Amino acid sequence: MEVKVRRVPPTDDHEAQKWLVIEGSVDGCPAVTKRDSINVAAIASGDIVLADRVAKMRADVEEYYGRWLALADLPEEL
Repeated sequence: MEVKVRRVPPTDDHEAQKWLVIEGSVDGCPAVTKRDSINVAAIASGDIVLADRVAKMRADVEEYYGRWLALADLPEEL
């Protein structure tokens, strides 16, 4: 299992100036996809460290994937 984190292209130039959107996912498992919008001004000022947000994204998606696997192992009939 590999968590991929990518930058989501902005919808317009105005949004691109204000927000950086990242997305974490695992191939073949859309149920664990997560997006995060990060204020560009906070990155520029140093209030937010992009590497920290990417690391948190990876950890969250790994947790979601573990939960998804646990659900997949449950029997159909309870």
